[in-house]
Amino acid sequence: MAPTLRAQVAPSRATTPATARLPAPTKMMAPPPAPARRSPTSPASRPSVAASAATPWNPMPPAGTVLASAYGSVPPAEPSGRRAGEEGHEGMRGHDHTHAARAAHLFLCLCVLTDARLLPLFYVYAGVILHPTSLPGPPGMGDIGVATVTPFLDWCAGAGIAAWQVLPLVPPETAHWSPYSGEDALCGWPSLLSLRDLAADGLLSLGAVEGAEAGWAAGGGGGGGARVDHAGVVAHRAPLLAAAADALLSRPPSDPLRSALDAWTRAHAWVADSALFHCLASEEAGCVGRAWWDWPPHLRDREPGALAAAAQGHARLAARFTALQFLFDRQWGAVQGAAKARGVQIIGDMPIYVGGHSADVWAHRGLFALDPATGAPSSVSGVPPDAFSETGQLWGSPLYDWPSHDAEGFAWWARRVGRAGELYDVTRIDHFRGLAGYWAVDAGAATAMGGAWVAGPGATFFDGLERAFRAAGAPVPALIAEDLGVITPDVASLRTASARAPGMAVLQFAWGGPRDGSNPHLPHNHEGRQVVYTGTHDNETSAGWVARGGAGPAEVEWMRTYWGLPAPRRRLLGLLPASKRADPLLSDPAGAFVRAAWGSVAATAVAPMQDFLRAGNEARMNTPGTAGGGNWGWRMGGGGGAWAELAGTAAELRALAAATGRLVPEQEAWVGDRGRA
Repeated sequence: MAPTLRAQVAPSRATTPATARLPAPTKMMAPPPAPARRSPTSPASRPSVAASAATPWNPMPPAGTVLASAYGSVPPAEPSGRRAGEEGHEGMRGHDHTHAARAAHLFLCLCVLTDARLLPLFYVYAGVILHPTSLPGPPGMGDIGVATVTPFLDWCAGAGIAAWQVLPLVPPETAHWSPYSGEDALCGWPSLLSLRDLAADGLLSLGAVEGAEAGWAAGGGGGGGARVDHAGVVAHRAPLLAAAADALLSRPPSDPLRSALDAWTRAHAWVADSALFHCLASEEAGCVGRAWWDWPPHLRDREPGALAAAAQGHARLAARFTALQFLFDRQWGAVQGAAKARGVQIIGDMPIYVGGHSADVWAHRGLFALDPATGAPSSVSGVPPDAFSETGQLWGSPLYDWPSHDAEGFAWWARRVGRAGELYDVTRIDHFRGLAGYWAVDAGAATAMGGAWVAGPGATFFDGLERAFRAAGAPVPALIAEDLGVITPDVASLRTASARAPGMAVLQFAWGGPRDGSNPHLPHNHEGRQVVYTGTHDNETSAGWVARGGAGPAEVEWMRTYWGLPAPRRRLLGLLPASKRADPLLSDPAGAFVRAAWGSVAATAVAPMQDFLRAGNEARMNTPGTAGGGNWGWRMGGGGGAWAELAGTAAELRALAAATGRLVPEQEAWVGDRGRA
């Protein structure tokens, strides 16, 4: 039985819609594959870079300082009236800005010479959120195999989609299968491996794979493809994955694939701790089914002799674990290559916190807020009462001991961010505001109401990353800041001045509050260096949000007013045909949201796959604040023929990308799965 840990089974997290405008950022993420013709720095649509560059940095107190006196129970919103960073934007609107735009363009060109993360300021493109588990094809769950991913990437290229955003690829916790409460922040989930690709490598018999799939389906396994069957997939694929790993390990050192495994293991020294933790949690008496802080003291406290004995006793399982991690990287590397060939960059997602019962915490106790005697969390993560919960959200992950991270030069974080750079072109940091100030809750608390705001590391964090990567001769990987929620000036300055990362806007959050145009999620408030979403994996689908009534009558009316859409016409004496009575908003809310996002001035526009499918809330990926209930289980239907059935949708999206300047040159000549023209 899996350990019952708050860090693993806590309800899904959510972020409160922002209520304060952010200062315009000055730098952005690494480039997509090729430039589009429309520049995010065009004078008619972008705030002044010179003005945003002059935004002062708001100094923070040392990490760990309680901020209740400054923040109150919740961080203060910007005062009404003029919003942060608005002066430069209004100046651009109210005056002849040609010279200002040219000066900004020159400034950016000069900065590009010293910081590659500025390059995408010259690119505009579109993206999709779709986790590999939701891909159609294999029984029970999608995988990262060639036969599963390539048709999807072909569809993206044909649809003018140049970015694919995935959820964390880590092994999820096994109570509710949330990838945001993973058991290891550096590892990939072996159950995502393609069994057929392993057979192509000679590590499995294709007949054995097909036979196992047929037998599983005959026994009712796989759930008919409508939903992800996490537990069933793990049980079905585990024996075959073990056999593939053993086949690889049995090869001589001179074998090319075995030699590649040995080289990968030497280059990823962290895998030793991950493998041993997995072995102890899976096989060791006194450890199975328990949180690591409840393990026997000699293993809990990592006594050298005990670790050496355990490593020897579990050598076979540890080697198998390592081989599967290598094979995961190998298959994911093929995915990366296929995406690059089609002009698609991959955006990953990094939760700011890691699971308590994880190799990350067990192997690095000094870097977390833990009980010094037992290692159990002493303070845990969450957020105060907000729009999603009257008692706040208690996430339960252990908090960081930031002074200890500073003392080691943020080496642990540099390794984590560097690993993300191996897997993704760009990485989104979830709950970015926690780096400026975070909500700390006593580990024994039943709710998050009694927590307090505590200062995070602030600029010190990014200074440390810069030094670590500079010492390694590498740039800091490109980042996106998930800056949703009530964003205070210190958070905004941290994003623009230190992280040099774009923030986010979510169209579903645009319609609340007063109708004075001040909501930062409204399209006219978007910024060039920003990522706009119709919704995220935590939102209802656009169609579901409107149909269910999540968008109330006042919000629907505000949308009509804002977009200039006519109200539905009532039938009079049966004379008005149905075609004339159609409501242009309620009949296709997903289409309206996608068109608004693609038409935004934001450099990157992204929608969940569900919005392209115009799916209702039956396709929702996650409902924040809940545990279970089908979270993380949505999957596309249609099997292997799903993408051919969506050819019309691809054509529609491609035309929209072309009309809004989001069609990147590498995809201009794409002619579907036949290759390039």
